[in-house]
Amino acid sequence: MNEKFRTDLAHTFGIALEEQTDVLSFHDNDGHEWILECASQSEILFFYCYLLNNESIQINSILEMNSNRELLGMFFLSLKDDNILLNIAFPADKIDITEFANLMENGYLLKNEVIRSLSSRPTDFLP
Repeated sequence: MNEKFRTDLAHTFGIALEEQTDVLSFHDNDGHEWILECASQSEILFFYCYLLNNESIQINSILEMNSNRELLGMFFLSLKDDNILLNIAFPADKIDITEFANLMENGYLLKNEVIRSLSSRPTDFLP
């Protein structure tokens, strides 16, 4: 990620940038950790948040919600170590701090909606 964007992130979100890193962490108003990641050889930024544990939620529910573009927009759900993540990927050279702050706000609102929706689904198990 470019130096200007990193500097703007540090200033806007109060992050101490001690060294060049491919991963930055933020916490939202609910205490959920959001990760911004960009491998040095990559041109894509990934921004994601762990939502909840997948112990009782069917994969079908996650896939069904993933196809709801009206709700998710450019965000998508994924699984990592039995945890459900809310993700978005975008070109590293096409983002500025204003656009990122808007993405973060939209992600925060969407996070709450997705958690509410997945938590209210019945837990039916595959045979």
